[in-house]
Amino acid sequence: MTEAERLRRLAALRASHAIQMSEFSNAQERGLDDVNDEFGSRGMFRSGGRLEERADLIQQINEQRARSEFNLAEGSSEANRQAQNVLAELAQSRAEQEISARARIADREFQMASQARAEALAKQQRDDWLAEQARLQALYNSSGGGSGGGGGGGGGSLIYSPPARRTPTSTMVLTPGPVTPKYTPRLVARPPKPAPEHRTGTTRYF
Repeated sequence: MTEAERLRRLAALRASHAIQMSEFSNAQERGLDDVNDEFGSRGMFRSGGRLEERADLIQQINEQRARSEFNLAEGSSEANRQAQNVLAELAQSRAEQEISARARIADREFQMASQARAEALAKQQRDDWLAEQARLQALYNSSGGGSGGGGGGGGGSLIYSPPARRTPTSTMVLTPGPVTPKYTPRLVARPPKPAPEHRTGTTRYF
């Protein structure tokens, strides 16, 4: 749009300049004819005054042509300068937008890479955990712990810890029989204790 506007302004300036040049040529031609007619009607066609007036007219027309040329050059330069300013602003704006877009893309790629690393780390940790569980299960099975109840546990967890078994070292059998006390108490008769003496005056009571 900026380039199209610049070209439109230049075309308008050139068209205006061409019209002015044509008008200047017509004005010069009419002016010279008028000078010739004026001096011819006066019988002074070959006089020096006619030549001087013709020279003055041509000089005035040439000055107008030069002014028109200057206006065309100045207008063209202004149109080009304004277009260049607009294009420079657009280029700067596009550069800033590209920088912002690259920054957003870099941030997005960094987030995606971070997420991918986090998912990979989580998967690695899970794989390590499953491998450890499988190792412990294999160790448990090789030790004979899973031979008793391993048949019905196909859908359970990898590690099953059954209750610890107790193996008695000896067996004690109790049979009923007569109970013989280790100590039999004996009854021993003892004499009664003497009654305490009660003293009232000089008389003793037993």
